[in-house]
Amino acid sequence: MISNLIIWSLFVGLAFTPAPAFSATFKTIRVPLSIAPIVGVPRPDFKDAEVARPENVELYAKATIYDDLTLSTIHDLARILSSSMSSVISNVFVLEERGLLLIDDLAAYNCTKWCLDLQISEIKRVTGKTMENLKGNPDTITVLEMHNLIVQTLEDIYCFNMTVIEQRLNMSSTILLEDQWALFVQEIVKKAVQCRANTFGVSVSEMAELLHTDMATLYGYTLDNLTNTFFPNFVLLQARKNLFETRSLDTAYVVAGLTQAQGVAEAMLSFAGGSSINFNLRDLEILYDWQKPQLFAIENIPLSSYLSQCSVTTSNSLLAVSKLLFGQGATEPTCNVAYVLSRSLNEVEAKFNALTAVEFRNSLYIFITVTNITRWFVMDDILQLVTNEGIWVEIPSVSHVASAASQNTSFIKTCSLPEVIASLKNSNVTGTLGPLLEINNPTFRNLLLTTYGYSYNELISLTKAPLSQLSNLSVVELHTIILGALIERYSISNLSLLLGVPGVVDMHVVSTLPSFEWPRIVIAVVQASFAHAADALSLNLAAGSRIVVTNQADGNPIILVNSSRVYFSQRVNTSTLATCLLGRNETDIYAIPLPEYHTLFRVNIIPIVQRKIIFETTPLENLLAADNLILLQVWNRTVAEVVSQYIGLTVQQLGCLYGWNQVFLEFITEITWGNVSAFRLCSEYEKLALHPICVQLSTAPIVNCFKTIISLSSITYDVRESNGIVVIFVQLVHHQFDDVIQVSLYTSSISATGGTDFQQLTRTVTFQAGETAQKPVTIRILDDKIAENDEQFLVFITSSDSDTKVVTSKATVTILDDDFASLSWKVPENSVPENIGLVTTKLVLNGEIEKNISVGIGVNDLTTSPADYSLLTTAVTFTSSDVSNNKSVQLLITNDQIVEPSESLALTLNATDASVNTTSTVISILDDDNSSKPSSSDNNTGVIIGIVVASVVVLVTAMVILGCFLYRRKLGKENTRDIGNIQNIGNIQNRFIRNVENTRKYIVLKYDMILINKKRKLKRPAAEK
Repeated sequence: MISNLIIWSLFVGLAFTPAPAFSATFKTIRVPLSIAPIVGVPRPDFKDAEVARPENVELYAKATIYDDLTLSTIHDLARILSSSMSSVISNVFVLEERGLLLIDDLAAYNCTKWCLDLQISEIKRVTGKTMENLKGNPDTITVLEMHNLIVQTLEDIYCFNMTVIEQRLNMSSTILLEDQWALFVQEIVKKAVQCRANTFGVSVSEMAELLHTDMATLYGYTLDNLTNTFFPNFVLLQARKNLFETRSLDTAYVVAGLTQAQGVAEAMLSFAGGSSINFNLRDLEILYDWQKPQLFAIENIPLSSYLSQCSVTTSNSLLAVSKLLFGQGATEPTCNVAYVLSRSLNEVEAKFNALTAVEFRNSLYIFITVTNITRWFVMDDILQLVTNEGIWVEIPSVSHVASAASQNTSFIKTCSLPEVIASLKNSNVTGTLGPLLEINNPTFRNLLLTTYGYSYNELISLTKAPLSQLSNLSVVELHTIILGALIERYSISNLSLLLGVPGVVDMHVVSTLPSFEWPRIVIAVVQASFAHAADALSLNLAAGSRIVVTNQADGNPIILVNSSRVYFSQRVNTSTLATCLLGRNETDIYAIPLPEYHTLFRVNIIPIVQRKIIFETTPLENLLAADNLILLQVWNRTVAEVVSQYIGLTVQQLGCLYGWNQVFLEFITEITWGNVSAFRLCSEYEKLALHPICVQLSTAPIVNCFKTIISLSSITYDVRESNGIVVIFVQLVHHQFDDVIQVSLYTSSISATGGTDFQQLTRTVTFQAGETAQKPVTIRILDDKIAENDEQFLVFITSSDSDTKVVTSKATVTILDDDFASLSWKVPENSVPENIGLVTTKLVLNGEIEKNISVGIGVNDLTTSPADYSLLTTAVTFTSSDVSNNKSVQLLITNDQIVEPSESLALTLNATDASVNTTSTVISILDDDNSSKPSSSDNNTGVIIGIVVASVVVLVTAMVILGCFLYRRKLGKENTRDIGNIQNIGNIQNRFIRNVENTRKYIVLKYDMILINKKRKLKRPAAEK
């Protein structure tokens, strides 16, 4: 049927024009046949001349089969239907001759809208009849037969059943006027449109959308409209659909003028809606039943998002590729990436068991769970996100996105993941997302601190910002601070490059990475830090390189290296640092959490760097001096032992750091410093650091450096001034020959004065042949009985013999002063009246001093409180230049006008100098207040009490008088009883007055107690208050 329609649509219906009388060629035939002009209906050839006769042209151009039926004297439908066209022509002629048919009255032929000029070629195609058959050659063809041939053709073209329509309308289609035929046309149009809609499996309304019209327009079509408009548009739609279903994706690139690289950057809609196909989203939705999430993907997701993860053959058709990527109906996408990009969250949750409560998950978590893709720099391209949107997309959950868009969770779950992300972006633009981000910000801030091993206290130290500010920063802002701290802490030059990310990524992008990328940042940080430490350990500090270990503001150590770097020929690499120096696997180190690495760096790596610095830069004599030792005192210890003790490096670590072979390492393990001095290094090598000493040892030959080695036994001597002497020992360390050895010993002042503090001395010390013991030299210490600071002088030994080496030629002697000065009080009067005001005492220094002595002065409350005095002098200082040996100390006594017993306090001394003896003195304060002189407050209180007592007496008297008045009216015995009662009342009154007096006394007593308590409170120490 469709193929017939295609053939039919190639013809354009022509408006009916009466054929010339001389023509017998037929191309169209008017439908319905009953009102077709006779001239246009195929007829036998022998009737051509009659029809073409000039006087008959108008007649046969207007007369119809309907006129033959209705104008005949006998209206016989059967006769008409069984007649041939030649009979109809003859009948019409007769009717005109008889005057029954007036040409001017004919109107049935004049069809205005609903008639159709049917192509005879279509009749021939559908029925198989020839033109001769239609003319009635060789067999006569009746009107009914011609009608049926026309109906058969119409049914084929317009896809309907005439019998069904006749039944619906309760009307025959054989003999009709135009208005009756219009009813048939409307039914035929509906059937034709429905038939074409069924071809695509769509509804009529959807067909109208596909043709960019509406149902009212379609159903209002005539058969000419169907033929000339609907059918061509339908055929074109069918051709476009066929192109979408057959054109390959590769061909689509070419048609669009794109390379493959350019093509994959486009969404599928670019090709479905492109040249010669021109489908929009609604077209695709109607034709292929794609739902909202799939349509969103078709319109917005570039093919590259799919092709990078899904196996797609680009030589397949656009429809075939679409089915693979978006699915269709029961057909699902072929890979998980395609599924999560083109299906709703409801479908995703139902398919993947690992994904539950999807509304409480964030977009990136959903994507990772479905696809197992965990790299941000892969998923950002797939999800069409900017590289700096990672953490921003990760923080809000799906339900938060729904709330920001004023949607409920049920609706958002009908959306795809890309739709959720698009809604998220839109909410960020409108500003509705910000408050919702704050809900999850604290969780991610805490995760940041945990991941990178920082606390808020450390960040406060680094930034000087208060906790209230730091705890309210966005995740990106806090991440930026932490990354900056790490870069400084571990001297990382380019962290973004270490992440191995393609393209240019700056630190801002790194700070916006989602949380699942943070462990990769940690690995990059550890690798960079480890490489920097290895690089620092490879530097030759003696050649100009410089390493400094210092601390950040938060107290964490950092390794700083200068720009002028000179390396040892054998450098320390990261593998050596891990396995040889730390005894760990390098891969394991890179896998540890950053907080653990912080500890490793601080506890293990930093000490190694610090030991290297000391090993290469600190002279040996300085190391020994820190323990008050000289080289002579480690004479019998091996080089390795001293390195281990004073540097902390093992022989194995020395080999790792400097590449020294096992033979040399065993050598320094065995050789003593005495051997080094006598047979290896003849210079004063102790002024060198241990590293250059070892380097020299590695190549030094065995020689006899000196015939004799001599030394002072120590570089320091301490002696108390009262001891009177100090003994200096001179040692003969090494001597090859049996002869006399002499050295000169002499003293020199520093802060101690020769002849005043010690005995000046110059002496020759002699070792006789064969003597090996040390020689004592006694120097007198002069005790001056003056309190002074500790003082020092030097002792030297020298030798004029070039074959004699003096190992320790200088010693410092410290004279520890043990003389005392004492302080005593000189008080004019130890008991003073309270109203004395200022009390001045003297503090007296007993003994000579040659140093400043500062003394703090305090008060020890014995029975006083701070309210009773003010100490005006709190410290004094005695100097050797003072003219007087006493200092004034002033104390101000408070006169409190309170009657109280005498009180005492003690003036005390606090001297930090141990050579000062201190004492205290007691001062008593005698109260001079008079208790017989009440204060104004006491007088006021007495007045108040007097008023209260008088008021009570008046009240009682009034009560007695009232009682007497009531009893006077009674007679006789009753009067006697009244008198007794009055007496009783008087007795009651007397007792009441006595009670009132007792009450007054009680009130006065309570008042006195109040005054006493008040005074006690004034005296109470401040701390107690």
